[in-house]
Amino acid sequence: MYILDQLRVSPESIIGRNIGFVVAYVKDLAPNAGMGGQCTINCDKLLIEKHGITVYELLLAKAGGDYFFPYVTKGTVGYLGQKGVGCVDVPKTVPNGTLVLTPGMNGCSLQVEDIGHNYRFKHYADEMAGKTERHTLCRIDYSDYDPDESLQRAMMPKGSTDSMRCPQFTLISIKTGENLWKIFSVGVVYYNKSIPYPEGKKENHLVYDIFSPFKKIKTFRKLKYD
Repeated sequence: MYILDQLRVSPESIIGRNIGFVVAYVKDLAPNAGMGGQCTINCDKLLIEKHGITVYELLLAKAGGDYFFPYVTKGTVGYLGQKGVGCVDVPKTVPNGTLVLTPGMNGCSLQVEDIGHNYRFKHYADEMAGKTERHTLCRIDYSDYDPDESLQRAMMPKGSTDSMRCPQFTLISIKTGENLWKIFSVGVVYYNKSIPYPEGKKENHLVYDIFSPFKKIKTFRKLKYD
């Protein structure tokens, strides 16, 4: 759990290190048409630790002091009848170190809106949706978390024969001091790799790698009049 504590208290200390995170999606956390809620986060599962790279899986369970908002496909009706929108309302009074998570992105957008006593975090499946919403405090599009298009290179690296390469960005929102929120991203790719054995057999193994390092992409703060 040390790395999770570090993420809450001092996320900048992870910048520059080969540490990645992926969110384990749990359907039961968002049973109400795209509306997420509170959750407990554990980070006990180490997916890979070799060649200087460490990738953790963030495991979510119902109830707790953190928050989760789901991914809803473009054609599916999400919260308030909006297609392709998953969201969660987070009270402005949550303590420092609170994490807000959503499934990985590879073209989606994240938006935070001021709705009185809460912040509404939204996961837009369509990057073009939601840009005219009122009271938007923070908007993160694909160009913000992948400005150099590293995802495309991770999906089809030159000369690669690996199958089913699935790159995605994990976006992690963290409340820090003085009502300030910071949003970080890290790009993780997973794929099947054929591993040869001495007796001539080959087996496919799921491999994880980091293609875009952990970095801070945006911040937002509670409005002065609140």
